[in-house]
Amino acid sequence: MVSVRKLKRHPDEGNLFKKILLAAVIFCFAAVAFLVYFCFFTDALSVSDIRMRGNSSLPEEYLRGLSGVESYENLLTLPVRVLDKNLRMNPWISDVDIERELPHTLIITVKEREPLAVVDYGGACFLVDEEAFVLEKVEAHQHETLPRINAGNTRIPSIGLRLPSGAVSDCVEVIREMPLFIRSKIQFADPLSEKGLIFSLRTGYEIIYGGKADYKQKNKLVEAIVKEIQRSKRNVAYLDVSVVDCPVVGTKP
Repeated sequence: MVSVRKLKRHPDEGNLFKKILLAAVIFCFAAVAFLVYFCFFTDALSVSDIRMRGNSSLPEEYLRGLSGVESYENLLTLPVRVLDKNLRMNPWISDVDIERELPHTLIITVKEREPLAVVDYGGACFLVDEEAFVLEKVEAHQHETLPRINAGNTRIPSIGLRLPSGAVSDCVEVIREMPLFIRSKIQFADPLSEKGLIFSLRTGYEIIYGGKADYKQKNKLVEAIVKEIQRSKRNVAYLDVSVVDCPVVGTKP
């Protein structure tokens, strides 16, 4: 029978392991403490380079002030959600993206809404985008290159909100889906007329759409007919596409 003698660990080995473990723990705490101090209590990650992108109508200095970014000094603790919320308070801004680039750079990219038309409420005019979102109140003589939509005596909208559903917002939708070739020719739109939606072109004749139904087909049809009218140089009084399958071109005597 072979006897096996159990080897005993030298007491110094256990003490050495404990010392190494303690040293490692102390080192980790020291490293964390240094990192916290370095990141949050020095200028190592200070915000010193703010870059604003995507803005064309809104000045950079205005956007900086609106965001509140200059109230914060540290890039890591900077509250991105607060800045995002502040910027979205302006009706012209539809989207915001904020990026940190260590050690000192903050990049703020905004997407501005593009005006599509002016909606006229009996002389009180409002600028709207393609989503019928009300951007601001404007003077009647401003933005003359945009289509002007007659809203009559309907309820005046709130800035920063979409137009209430109805004939006027439907008109904005129809214009949005029009080819630029046609949209640029529209001077006036009346969604409240007895004939339904009517567009007056800068070239001097009207386009009668009637109801909103089949408006995408009507847009394509109008584009083709208007191009043909331009080529033939016909003296047109109106174009009626209220019945898609039976468009009518009325000529002047």
